[in-house]
Amino acid sequence: MKKVYWEEDGTEVTEGEAGFDESKWYEYKEQSGDTIAGGNSHWANVKTEDGSYFVWIPRYAYRIVYFDTPENAEAYRADKSQTTGIIGYSDARGIVDTEGKTPSDLQDPVTSIGIGENKLRTHPAFETDLDQGGWSNKLEGIWVAKYEASKGSNNKPKFEPGVSSWRNETIGDMYDIAYNYDRNKESHLMKNSEWGVVAYLTESKYGKNGTVVSKNTDSGYYTAGGSGAEPTTNKLQSTTGNEYGIFDTVGGAYEYIAGYIADSSLSYGNSFASKDDTKNNKTESTPYATVYKMATSNILTDNYNININKIFGDATTEISTSGNGTTSWHSAYSYFVGIKNSDVCPFFLRGGYYNSSNAGSCYFNTVSGDRYSGSSFRVCLAV
Repeated sequence: MKKVYWEEDGTEVTEGEAGFDESKWYEYKEQSGDTIAGGNSHWANVKTEDGSYFVWIPRYAYRIVYFDTPENAEAYRADKSQTTGIIGYSDARGIVDTEGKTPSDLQDPVTSIGIGENKLRTHPAFETDLDQGGWSNKLEGIWVAKYEASKGSNNKPKFEPGVSSWRNETIGDMYDIAYNYDRNKESHLMKNSEWGVVAYLTESKYGKNGTVVSKNTDSGYYTAGGSGAEPTTNKLQSTTGNEYGIFDTVGGAYEYIAGYIADSSLSYGNSFASKDDTKNNKTESTPYATVYKMATSNILTDNYNININKIFGDATTEISTSGNGTTSWHSAYSYFVGIKNSDVCPFFLRGGYYNSSNAGSCYFNTVSGDRYSGSSFRVCLAV
């Protein structure tokens, strides 16, 4: 893995090249105001021997602040001393009201992410609780593929801009492909907690500071928004509004995620959610896949409700008001895993696709896990 950055004129500079200046590599910079025209935060990027790009998400803690109106939320983003309209928090105590009590109803998703507040929650993706999407040991951060997967040589995934993404595989095959990408770097299919860790950093002042990430609307499912695109093109489609962020989190292809409901009545099997390759009956979370609690009915809204205040950091129940609708941040889809319109859909997918009217960084939906021409995936590395 070699460090990489971009000069102001768009020239890419890689570690080992003449003129490489490590002081330009990264700066997780605080943004002020909206970032509609782009941002100045430079997340650390590296390039692997196969030409894939990865972005470093450093260990962090967060606190979500809920407000009664969008105007009050925006006032808080601009000036943390403006606290009018706060109705609750999600922090180390769970989802609570202003008195620290668990509310009877989830707050409206009019939110801001607080930095430097009391009772911050270390993001579970960096911790060791597997049911919260953690790892086998505490992590200083994770490397996240900068783009959706494309098919490289020898049927291995590659993560580069301007190419059509790798789609139409079962979620079990995607899991295996991701797992085998680089065992020395603990490669794996992205989990919900890892999607959330990117989404929350994107929403924070170290990312887009609450400004919506532009959608990848390319109907050919090209990464970074078009054939032949580079990190310096379509920059508003990244999580930082510039070439240093992660692309394709909004639009492009749907992304299958290693998170599911263990429903033993379902006759679809795959390698990571099934003991016998016939039913989704692996009920314990691992470092590579997260199992969600299932209601007796297995109806998606019931599953959503029993997971409120049970799991954090994954950008589902913390940032929406329903498991069936468009109630996530920025009016994105919020369909939880389970039975949806009589179909049993145990797996999560994220982000939306190029033509989704309700795509978004905090989009979550439910899927059977079968092959689908509009679904791709992404790899994370735990090193």
